[in-house]
Parts: sequence; C-alpha cells; structure tokens
Amino acid sequence: MWRPDFYCRKQSGVWSVGRLYNDSRIDSWSKKIVLLQPLPERLTIADLEIDTESHWTIIFEYIFNLNLRDFSEPQYVLGFTLSGKPVEATAIKFGEKYFSPLIRQNTPFQVSHTVAFEPLMTFYDEHNRPLCIADID
Repeated sequence: MWRPDFYCRKQSGVWSVGRLYNDSRIDSWSKKIVLLQPLPERLTIADLEIDTESHWTIIFEYIFNLNLRDFSEPQYVLGFTLSGKPVEATAIKFGEKYFSPLIRQNTPFQVSHTVAFEPLMTFYDEHNRPLCIADID
C-alpha cells in the first residue's frame, strides 16, 4: 500500500504551500453546492488510516489507490463543508456524486475546484504533496 508522508496545512495564519499553481486541466472556481456523502463500503480501503488532521492527504491516498484498483476515474475535489462555518475540505467525485471517508452523515459541500487524476499527480510530482485551494490562482 502506497502512502505519502506530506500534508498541506495552515500554521500561524499562513498556508504552508509552494507557489500558486495554474493548470488549465483544473476546473475554474465553482460555486456549486452538492451533497457530500459518506464513502460507500465498497469503496472503503481498510489499509488506509483515517487521520482528520490532513484531509488533503487522505483523499489523495484514496484517489491514488482507487485508481490503482481500476475504479472509473475518481476525481479530487476541493471545496468547503457548509455545516455551520464553512471549512475547507476535499472530496472524491465519482460521476455526479461526491464522497468522503471522513464524514458519517450527508453534509452540504460547496465545490471550488475539481481535479482529474493526471493533473493531481503532476502537482504531486512537482511539489511532493497534494493540491489545496491556496495553490490555485
């Protein structure tokens, strides 16, 4: 099981990220609100530890491993959960549905950017960590 050892997080009010990332293969800012659902049992990967400190890493690990298992084109989604104060979050998109292994109940989710597997991996190869909203200009 492949596991990266990185994360993107805010420290002392400043994002610990590299330069702003501009890739035409990443959807431009969206304000679409969708229902974020708990990850179905058939997509759960028991070998992946769930650590809520770095949702970017967890979702990246899931997408990478689901892609290895030939699931049809999982996409990495950046956005905000809308249960109370908006909080930056990531999700997995299959078709028109949005999932997260980090939630236990349906949650409103505002999509900001959807990233296909190839540009997600390109970003990881260049920066050695997953993409976060602060990376996109």
